[in-house]
Amino acid sequence: MDALQLDKLTTLVHKKVSASLILMDIIVLSVICYLAYVANEAYAFTLTDFSLPIYFAGLTFAIIGYFFAKGHFTSRTPWWNQVHNVLLVSLVLTLFDFFIFDKSHFVYLSVFILFKNAILFLALLAGRQVVYYVMTKLKLWNVRTVLIGDIDTTTDVLYAFYADRYAGYSPEAAIIRDRKEKTFDIENVPATYKDIDILDYQTDLEKYVQEHKDHFFVICLETFRGEEREKFLMLLNNLEISYAAIPPISRMSLNEMEPHIFFGYDIMLLHSKTAYKPRFKLILKRMMDVVLSAGALVALAPVVLIVAMKLKADKQGGSIFYGGERVGRNGAMFKCWKFRTMQPDSDYLIDEMLKDDPAAALEWEKYRKIKGDDPRIVSKTAKFIRKKSIDEVPQLWNVLKGDMSLIGPRPILEDEISIMGDAFHFYKKVRPGISGLWQVSGRNDTSFERRVYMDSWYIRNWALWGDIVIMFKTVKVIFGGSGSY
Repeated sequence: MDALQLDKLTTLVHKKVSASLILMDIIVLSVICYLAYVANEAYAFTLTDFSLPIYFAGLTFAIIGYFFAKGHFTSRTPWWNQVHNVLLVSLVLTLFDFFIFDKSHFVYLSVFILFKNAILFLALLAGRQVVYYVMTKLKLWNVRTVLIGDIDTTTDVLYAFYADRYAGYSPEAAIIRDRKEKTFDIENVPATYKDIDILDYQTDLEKYVQEHKDHFFVICLETFRGEEREKFLMLLNNLEISYAAIPPISRMSLNEMEPHIFFGYDIMLLHSKTAYKPRFKLILKRMMDVVLSAGALVALAPVVLIVAMKLKADKQGGSIFYGGERVGRNGAMFKCWKFRTMQPDSDYLIDEMLKDDPAAALEWEKYRKIKGDDPRIVSKTAKFIRKKSIDEVPQLWNVLKGDMSLIGPRPILEDEISIMGDAFHFYKKVRPGISGLWQVSGRNDTSFERRVYMDSWYIRNWALWGDIVIMFKTVKVIFGGSGSY
C-alpha cells in the first residue's frame, strides 16, 4: 500500500502537502478575484471610491488565515468539516459583496455575486482534491495506520476512515483487545480493508511499537486500564511516535459537545448538548422537507408517468403504487408509498427460498435483504428502478404529508422493533427518511446491526449540516448504484 512513512514527525502532514494546499488555495482565490475584477471593469458594479484590488487582497489573506487556523493545511481535517468551513466562507463573502458593490443594477449584481462565490466554493474543493490525489501518487499523503482497540471501536474506525478517504489514513493492522468472548469478523468491515492484518491481545505491544515506529497509531483508551495505559502512552511519547487517542465516548451525542480543558491538569470535560432540541432548527428542517418534496414531485411527474407506463407494459401485477405499513414517529404506523416492484402475494416465494437455501437464510438474518436475485421481482423495469432507487420516488408524497422526512432513519417494519432493541427509543423520536446515513454508507452492503447503529447515531447527533451532507452523498449513491439491490 502506497503510504507516507513517519519518521518522528511532529505533524501528520508533510510540509510539501501543506505548501501545496496553501498554494492551490491562493491560486484559486487569485483567479476568481481576477475574473471578478475583469467583470467589474466591464459592468462597473463597485462604488467609484472603492479599491477592488485591495479588497480582494485583504480577503485572500483573511481566508487563508481562517483555513490555517482551522487546520486545513497542517492537520488531517475530515473532508466534510473542510466543506463546511469553505461553504461558510463563501456565504460570508456573499454578504460582504452585497455590502460593498453598487446596488443600482441589483439583478445583474445578484447573479454576478452568487455565481462568483459558487464557483469559488467548488473551485477551492476541487483544487484540494487535486492536491490530495497528486500527493497520494507521490506517497506523501496516505499514512500507514495501526488500530488498537476492541472489536466494536475498531470496526467503527474502519468505517469512518472508509467514508472519509481524503483524510489519508491507510489501516494496515488492527490489534484487538476485547474482553468480550467473540472474534473479529473481517466480513463486517468495508471491502477495502479485507486484507488488514488482525492481531490479538497477546501481541507484545512494546515490541510491536518498536518495530513500527514509522506508523501512525489510533488507540482506544478504554481497552487499557490504570498503569498499563500510562505506561503505553509514555512509550509512544518517549519514542516520539505519532498517535491519536479515542476516549470512551461511544454512543454519546458528540455533534455539539464543548471541550473544556483545565490548565495544569490532565482533565478535559466534554459538555454535552442535546442536539435534537432547538425548535427553530426543526422548523427549518420541516420547511426544507416541504419545499424540496413539493418541487421534486412537480419536476419528477414525467418520470412517475414513464415508470408507471413501463411497469404496466412489463405486465407488473397489482396496482402501480404499493403502500407498505411502516413504523413512524412516536411509533405510529403509516403507509410508506413506493412503486410496486414485487408481484402481489409473493412473500411465500422468499419464505421458500430461505427454507431451501441456508446461505440466503444467513444473508437475510444479517442484512434483512436479498442481495442476489429476489424471486418476488421479475420484470426488467422493476429491477432497474430498485437498482437506481427510483421505486422510492412516491415517498416524496409521504414527506409532503409529514409522515416522513427527506433525511432520517430508514423506515422499519413492525416486526423489526424487537430487533432494534434500545435503539428504537431514538428511532421513534423523529420522522423516518427517504435517505439517511445508512443509505449513503454502504446501504445493503452493511449489516442490519450496523444500520441500526448508523440511524441511532444520526438521531443523537442531528444537525442541519448533517442533512445537507447526506443529500450530497445521496446523489453520488444514486448515480453510482452502490449498495442497492
